[in-house]
Amino acid sequence: MTDGRAAAPRCEVVVRLLGGLGNQLFQYAAGRAVAESTGGRLLLDAALLGAPASAGTAQRRFALERLGLTAIDDAIAEPAAATGHTLAERVLTTRGLWRAMRLLRRSRLRIGSTLGCFDRMDGAPPAPIPADVRRVVLTGYWQSRRCFAPIEPALRTELLARFGAAASEPGAARAAEATRREGSRGAASAPAAPSSEEAATAALHVRRGDYLDPRVARVHPPLPAHYYRDALLAIAARRPISKARLFSDDPARAQAELEAVGIPVPVEAGSAAGSGALDDLVAMSRCGALVTANSSLSWWAAWLMEARAGIAGHGSDGGRGENGGIVVAPDPWFGPAGASFAHPAPPEWMRTTWRHP
Repeated sequence: MTDGRAAAPRCEVVVRLLGGLGNQLFQYAAGRAVAESTGGRLLLDAALLGAPASAGTAQRRFALERLGLTAIDDAIAEPAAATGHTLAERVLTTRGLWRAMRLLRRSRLRIGSTLGCFDRMDGAPPAPIPADVRRVVLTGYWQSRRCFAPIEPALRTELLARFGAAASEPGAARAAEATRREGSRGAASAPAAPSSEEAATAALHVRRGDYLDPRVARVHPPLPAHYYRDALLAIAARRPISKARLFSDDPARAQAELEAVGIPVPVEAGSAAGSGALDDLVAMSRCGALVTANSSLSWWAAWLMEARAGIAGHGSDGGRGENGGIVVAPDPWFGPAGASFAHPAPPEWMRTTWRHP
């Protein structure tokens, strides 16, 4: 017999958050996949966020609380209790250990009942967790669909529920936050299909900002304007495109660069006044085609566009057909310092090669 109380989680799964919204979505998704596979409790460690920008690293803040995703409320209920309270955790979160593990081609380090899992940047998910592990600490970006494949249908349902109807209106992020406060966890309703104008619009995500720092550019180089021109030409060969919408952290600079190389369609501003990363992500996903930057933010916009197209009855064509969304990703994705990292784009997305000017 049982007393009606929920069973205690088998273990705790701690995800160390790094980067902005797109990276945090990857980390959350990977952590949640591990937690659900082990019957564990998910905790999000935000200790590395909020530090002042330095050494080529932009300042970041916790970006997931507005999404209303499963386990977020519980995961951030004890933000100070995530890691660092045992010797094992202090060792596993030592500065520089993740880099050392990558150089050694190792993905895990166990100390007692605590297991550290480290992203080797090869697109592989964390290996299965032994049954006697009581605490798992995930360190890395986990930028691959494979890292959250077991929970992808549930994650798709949740995100569409947040942004299905609201995404067609300005302030989708604010609508999502209201949904979270109301505690709605219902199934996703079918989102409104993009208008004919949206279907004939391509979103261009142009990252500048910290990518212009030479230290960052060794891994994430700013993509040249000719990449966006060539990607638009590839899209136009498969579907008529009447205009492009520009999403950028430096829109004036990006607009000037695009005009200089002869973009084949008119380019208008994509970001609304006062919008943030979440609003831009949703707005990009509403377009009929998307040219991504080498950025996790537009990766998730492309993923959401595919999810929306699937609910509406047609999936992403990867540039091969006339229905659904077309996604173009840069090849290579990483710079010289990331040459050994796995390309995060799924195989069905188109890729356009680019070269340094």
